[in-house]
Amino acid sequence: MPQQFSQAYGKAGLPPGTARYTGSHAVPTTIRALDLSDGGCTLHEGLDVDGAIALAMADSLTWIDVVGLADERVVVGLGRALGLHPLALEDVLQVGTRPKAELHDGHMLIVLKLLHLLDIEDDLVLDVEHISVALVPGAIITFQEVEADPFGGLRRQLLEGVGALRGALKQNRAPRLLHAVVDAVVDDAYEAIEALGREVEELEASLLEDPPEDALERIQEQRRSALLIRRVLRPMRETIFSVRRMETDLLPDRMDAYWTDVVDHLDQLLESLELYREMVMGMVDLHHTAVSNRLNDTMRVLTVISVFFLPLSFLAGLYGMNFSYMPELQPWWSYFVLLGVMATLAIGMLIWFRWRKWI
Repeated sequence: MPQQFSQAYGKAGLPPGTARYTGSHAVPTTIRALDLSDGGCTLHEGLDVDGAIALAMADSLTWIDVVGLADERVVVGLGRALGLHPLALEDVLQVGTRPKAELHDGHMLIVLKLLHLLDIEDDLVLDVEHISVALVPGAIITFQEVEADPFGGLRRQLLEGVGALRGALKQNRAPRLLHAVVDAVVDDAYEAIEALGREVEELEASLLEDPPEDALERIQEQRRSALLIRRVLRPMRETIFSVRRMETDLLPDRMDAYWTDVVDHLDQLLESLELYREMVMGMVDLHHTAVSNRLNDTMRVLTVISVFFLPLSFLAGLYGMNFSYMPELQPWWSYFVLLGVMATLAIGMLIWFRWRKWI
């Protein structure tokens, strides 16, 4: 499973709080919003900054989803209008930021990494996307680096009014929606873990049967994928733990069970990842053993062939010497006797080799 990941920083020499996009995705910045009122849910597409701010300032709960971070003016303008701290905006645009959760004046920021698969030329490529989630009074803002959109299923549930989430939003509202958004990002990693597991099991089976020529290269790719996934999931687990421990009016105490459930999902993902990682590490030894066994089989066949022809070559060399007097060669039947002896030796050795299971 190849990886498409670059740890971009690009802020050397800039003062703290400088909001500059450091990624490489030139995705146009778009804004959409879900207006979650008691009467229903309304989706607003193609909003500008002023339209998004107007919805966020309304009495109803609003989920603003910003896709594409390349237009710093839009991201910073929206963030400042909603009261995001300059350091929070810096983390939103700094795609190399490690997953974390921070409390600022009147709002919370959670930085996450999204693991998802891209289908490039019939090959699954593991991609890592930078996602930030901000919780402010009355609104949630999600910032996506590209249009991977792990929130599609969640958005459909809210628009169609299905599932238990709509009812739960009437109680905890923004904190409950925040949990659902974070949970959607975490659950998206299952697909990447399952894809890695399928590749590891398929490669392990091929190593036992017929090792491919590019086995070492594929093992190294899977090892790098496992390391990349672990590099993403471990700090995300720490992040959710820190969210659970936060004491703030933005998160009521009765949300602890929901955040514990997210941690359980991450524990399950990490356990599966550790299993596949151990399998990948073991495949190196398995590959070397398979190559060694194949070499031993080849050497055994060559040795049997050499031993098989050794007595025949000796007899042919002995009676092929150019001496003037060799009594065995005088009778007319000596040639046929020599052929018979050589055939008997060949058949006898063949039977013996079969009996010893050497061939």
